[in-house]
Amino acid sequence: MRKKTTQTNPFVQSLQIRCKWDLRKSQESGYGQVFKTIPVEVDHRVSLYTEYLIPLFDELDRGGMRLLSYVCTHLRWGQDYLQLDPVKVCKSLGMARATYYQALQSLTNKVLVKRESANNTYFINPMYIYCGKRHIDYRDNIIFVNKNPLDNVLGDESVLPQIGGDVPLTVIPGTGWSRPPHIPQV
Repeated sequence: MRKKTTQTNPFVQSLQIRCKWDLRKSQESGYGQVFKTIPVEVDHRVSLYTEYLIPLFDELDRGGMRLLSYVCTHLRWGQDYLQLDPVKVCKSLGMARATYYQALQSLTNKVLVKRESANNTYFINPMYIYCGKRHIDYRDNIIFVNKNPLDNVLGDESVLPQIGGDVPLTVIPGTGWSRPPHIPQV
């Protein structure tokens, strides 16, 4: 049996990812704060949650797919709503107004968008599409699919940190080592 050779993605040869440097506080030490620099992409991006979205692609007509692509390209970071002005959208997509309303109804029926009470404002269903970090913006909606690995180390769930919180530690005198406060000293 022949060994499979690793292929190089042909798109990577001309790929250029626009980034800017960002300065982040990494930790604090006895000597002050430690910073690190990381590259951050500057191009607009949207997350598509394919587990739920791919089955809907088969059910959307051409107009619905085009309107969905418009929604994805016009969502802004951390927003779960979008202003859809029919005149502007129709001009941008080159579609008739009747097609626009049919496509909008299709996205509404598939629960991808829902009209808000304000003029032409629609909520976007973050279960399918989101521009941002859902686990931060919708913290109350998190359902963990595995057990917290700190449970094995710390034991008592009542002292575990909240999402994004710090693990409480106490310094063991003379060692420079730290331990969670509820673990007994040996």
